[in-house]
Amino acid sequence: MNHLLSILSKSLVLLQSKVTTQNSTKHYNSVRLIIITTIVMLPVFYLMNSLAVIAKANKYQAIELSGNQSKQLSKDASQVAFLNGTWQGTYICAQGLTNLKLVIAAKSTTDIDAVFLFSAHASNPTVPSGSFRMKGVYTIFNSSEIPNTLELKATNWISRPSGYMTVDLQGNLTPSDRRIVGNVLNAPGCSKFDVSKSAQ
Repeated sequence: MNHLLSILSKSLVLLQSKVTTQNSTKHYNSVRLIIITTIVMLPVFYLMNSLAVIAKANKYQAIELSGNQSKQLSKDASQVAFLNGTWQGTYICAQGLTNLKLVIAAKSTTDIDAVFLFSAHASNPTVPSGSFRMKGVYTIFNSSEIPNTLELKATNWISRPSGYMTVDLQGNLTPSDRRIVGNVLNAPGCSKFDVSKSAQ
């Protein structure tokens, strides 16, 4: 834009010179050439200035977006890491109330290993002990109104009591509560489970 102002200033000076002194045709042609040049270049200068403003805005937007994405990834990683450890509680299936221990090792939201260990509850002492492995995914909603969801599916037995079958789990998790509550799936007579994270 400074170049444009300079050209316009020269145009005015030469035009004033022509009007005042009525100099030769050379002055007139010079003024005419500069004015034509100015008219031709004006859209170019305007476009260049607009592109510079847009590029600057996009740069700041990209920096802000990158910063927000980094913060979100860090927050998600922290929530995934919180899954790691031992969760203890109970679940209900056909055999009745049963102790449950979930040992979770989460690498990412889509790469979660777990071991499901069950044993007799004090109110139901005849239940045998057993364990099996699970794989799962963790859905993070980042909302105070919607709890995160953990889904675990059984893969293979580690120790299988006679007559027992594996189950799957789908539960809601609020990190501030240190608790997972949900449904026991894919086995007859099963309903709910409720586990809390052991103190580290």
